Amino acid sequence: KNEEQEYDDKEIKAIRKGKDFFERCKGIKEIKNVVSPDSRVEMKMVHVDGESLGTGIATAVVDVSVEECLAQGIVILDSRERKKIMKER
Repeated sequence: KNEEQEYDDKEIKAIRKGKDFFERCKGIKEIKNVVSPDSRVEMKMVHVDGESLGTGIATAVVDVSVEECLAQGIVILDSRERKKIMKER
Protein backbone atom coordinates (compact mmCIF):
# COMPACT_ATOMS: atom_id res chain seq x y z
CA LYS A 1 0.00 0.00 0.00
CA ASN A 2 2.88 2.40 0.67
CA GLU A 3 4.68 1.74 -2.57
CA GLU A 4 6.47 4.44 -4.55
CA GLN A 5 4.10 6.03 -7.07
CA GLU A 6 4.90 7.48 -10.48
CA TYR A 7 2.97 10.55 -11.62
CA ASP A 8 2.79 12.30 -14.97
CA ASP A 9 3.13 16.08 -15.31
CA LYS A 10 -0.63 16.66 -15.15
CA GLU A 11 -0.93 14.66 -11.92
CA ILE A 12 2.07 16.42 -10.36
CA LYS A 13 0.49 19.80 -11.19
CA ALA A 14 -2.85 18.71 -9.63
CA ILE A 15 -1.09 17.45 -6.48
CA ARG A 16 0.87 20.70 -6.17
CA LYS A 17 -2.31 22.76 -6.64
CA GLY A 18 -4.11 20.71 -3.98
CA LYS A 19 -1.24 21.05 -1.53
CA ASP A 20 -1.07 24.82 -2.12
CA PHE A 21 -4.81 25.13 -1.50
CA PHE A 22 -4.53 23.00 1.64
CA GLU A 23 -1.72 25.19 2.99
CA ARG A 24 -3.76 28.35 2.34
CA CYS A 25 -6.75 26.81 4.15
CA LYS A 26 -4.60 25.66 7.05
CA GLY A 27 -3.55 29.26 7.73
CA ILE A 28 -7.13 30.52 7.97
CA LYS A 29 -8.13 31.36 11.53
CA GLU A 30 -11.87 31.55 10.83
CA ILE A 31 -12.83 27.97 10.05
CA LYS A 32 -16.54 27.50 10.59
CA ASN A 33 -17.64 24.13 11.95
CA VAL A 34 -20.77 22.87 10.23
CA VAL A 35 -23.23 20.47 11.84
CA SER A 36 -23.14 17.19 9.97
CA PRO A 37 -26.25 15.03 9.55
CA ASP A 38 -23.97 12.03 10.18
CA SER A 39 -22.23 11.89 13.59
CA ARG A 40 -19.28 10.05 12.02
CA VAL A 41 -18.50 12.92 9.62
CA GLU A 42 -16.72 16.11 10.68
CA MET A 43 -17.59 19.09 8.49
CA LYS A 44 -15.98 22.53 8.17
CA MET A 45 -16.35 25.51 5.87
CA VAL A 46 -13.57 27.91 4.92
CA HIS A 47 -13.28 30.95 2.70
CA VAL A 48 -9.86 31.65 1.24
CA ASP A 49 -9.16 35.36 0.81
CA GLY A 50 -9.44 36.36 -2.83
CA GLU A 51 -11.59 33.37 -3.77
CA SER A 52 -15.20 33.93 -4.81
CA LEU A 53 -16.51 30.70 -3.26
CA GLY A 54 -16.34 28.99 0.10
CA THR A 55 -15.03 25.47 0.36
CA GLY A 56 -16.59 22.70 2.39
CA ILE A 57 -14.38 20.06 3.95
CA ALA A 58 -15.85 16.80 5.19
CA THR A 59 -13.71 14.15 6.82
CA ALA A 60 -14.48 10.63 7.96
CA VAL A 61 -12.46 7.53 8.69
CA VAL A 62 -13.56 4.43 6.82
CA ASP A 63 -12.24 0.91 7.21
CA VAL A 64 -12.23 -0.21 3.58
CA SER A 65 -9.77 -0.54 0.76
CA VAL A 66 -9.36 2.08 -1.95
CA GLU A 67 -10.94 -0.34 -4.41
CA GLU A 68 -14.06 -0.71 -2.23
CA CYS A 69 -14.40 3.08 -1.94
CA LEU A 70 -14.14 3.46 -5.70
CA ALA A 71 -16.63 0.66 -6.33
CA GLN A 72 -19.15 2.28 -3.99
CA GLY A 73 -18.71 5.64 -5.73
CA ILE A 74 -19.30 4.08 -9.13
CA VAL A 75 -22.42 2.29 -7.89
CA ILE A 76 -23.83 5.56 -6.51
CA LEU A 77 -22.99 7.58 -9.62
CA ASP A 78 -24.42 4.93 -11.93
CA SER A 79 -27.62 4.29 -9.97
CA ARG A 80 -31.05 4.75 -11.51
CA GLU A 81 -32.02 7.14 -8.74
CA ARG A 82 -28.99 9.35 -9.40
CA LYS A 83 -29.64 9.35 -13.16
CA LYS A 84 -33.25 10.34 -12.54
CA ILE A 85 -32.21 13.26 -10.30
CA MET A 86 -29.65 14.46 -12.84
CA LYS A 87 -32.16 14.20 -15.67
CA GLU A 88 -34.66 16.35 -13.71
CA ARG A 89 -32.05 19.10 -13.27
